[in-house]
Amino acid sequence: MTGQMNPWKLTLMVALVSALLNGVITGVVGGWIAERYSTEQSRKDSVHALAIDIYDRRASASLVSSSIKRDAELTELRHRKERYDESYLTWNKNLKANLLRVREVLVAQEYSYFEQQIEYRLVKVLRRIDSCLTSAYDARIGGQDGKKILRDCEMTKQLQIALDCGYAITDELYKVARVSFLPWQQGQTTSMDSVAEQVDQFCPKR
Repeated sequence: MTGQMNPWKLTLMVALVSALLNGVITGVVGGWIAERYSTEQSRKDSVHALAIDIYDRRASASLVSSSIKRDAELTELRHRKERYDESYLTWNKNLKANLLRVREVLVAQEYSYFEQQIEYRLVKVLRRIDSCLTSAYDARIGGQDGKKILRDCEMTKQLQIALDCGYAITDELYKVARVSFLPWQQGQTTSMDSVAEQVDQFCPKR
């Protein structure tokens, strides 16, 4: 009958159109997934870099404290203090860069909640540790009792606070760094209320 397409030609056309559409859809979806994965990985890498600096600063301080408490040889104490000074310099050198990384993780244009917690809560604890550790180290090098200084400033407690606070911040930030792979969810779904509750639990306000 005139005007009717041959069945095999119709089948071939449908197959070609389907293949074309599938290729386009696969390419678009694949590209979208790859972009989302790359974004999440970049954010996680930023959190990882921050965590390394936090834990390096805290761990090196702990080693110096341990040497003072044990009345270790001055050679060991000096070596550990040098290592601590390196981590101290690294932390301060990278602090602004780390804060900007946090802003990138949050996709924020302005000063963020996490930056505030790092600058005014975590840094406050690290400064207490540094002040106490420096005084105790100077006393020990001068032949005085550095252990008493560590006890008076509750070094063990301060180190634990730094550990817990650093973990709370980086753990919550890591959760926020995750992106949704669902098309109808464009950003992070982590509640900032739950984030604040977790950070408040482990990071002293004063």
